[in-house]
Amino acid sequence: MPAKSKKYRKKEIGIIGYGRFGRLAAHHLKRRFTVYVFDKRQPNRTERGIKFSTLQSLMAKEIIILAVPINCMKSLLKTISSRIQPGTILIDLCSVKEQPVKWMKEYIPKHIKILGTHPLFGPDSAGTNLKGRSIVLCPVNIPNSDLKAIIKFLRSFGLTIHLLSPEDHDRLMASTLFITQFIGRAAFGVLPVDSCVTTPNFKRLIAIARSSQSDSIDLFRDMYRYNRFARTIPLKIIRNFEKLSTVLLESYRHLHKKQT
Repeated sequence: MPAKSKKYRKKEIGIIGYGRFGRLAAHHLKRRFTVYVFDKRQPNRTERGIKFSTLQSLMAKEIIILAVPINCMKSLLKTISSRIQPGTILIDLCSVKEQPVKWMKEYIPKHIKILGTHPLFGPDSAGTNLKGRSIVLCPVNIPNSDLKAIIKFLRSFGLTIHLLSPEDHDRLMASTLFITQFIGRAAFGVLPVDSCVTTPNFKRLIAIARSSQSDSIDLFRDMYRYNRFARTIPLKIIRNFEKLSTVLLESYRHLHKKQT
């Protein structure tokens, strides 16, 4: 009799944090991995095909993804540092990279492979698939062979890969993502979002304002608190608004003076 073929066994991957982005990551990864999730808030249920786990059990997985807010990262790393198995690949998803990478270097043993990442999309913008979306990778302590395998895997989803240092990532995000969030949140309360007569640029501004509200205010605060390049942005924008206001006010006064 012919030998029975061995049943394919998916590799196991663990995700700590089952919030909005943890859910998105688990949804896409379950096609290729057996996905286990841990969240101290204990959600009522998971998506079909995704399994709950204890934190201790999750520490035995080959790949562990940290999908927690930046403000929780330091305490989490302290908690898991002595429990992670040698050879594990540890990946974070924070929208700031310098500070989380610094913490991972400080608290995670050197025999753990570390990769910083930042998907440049969210649950609202990802759509049904990831084709055409971008992700930043910041290699920290990971062999080139593992990095190449991860890049190949991510490209199989249609993702565009950007390799950056943590510093370059944070500088870029301060002048792009943070500015977008800052202006979008400031504009949201004053825009007539239900207007039926509008322009293409106004529609884009509405989309930015609405998108900024989909992320939590805590995430917005954390981008400011932990990205050193973001801390100068609000004052620069406010000063520019003040200059524009002065130009308009002077123009109005000049016109009013001429009329009188």
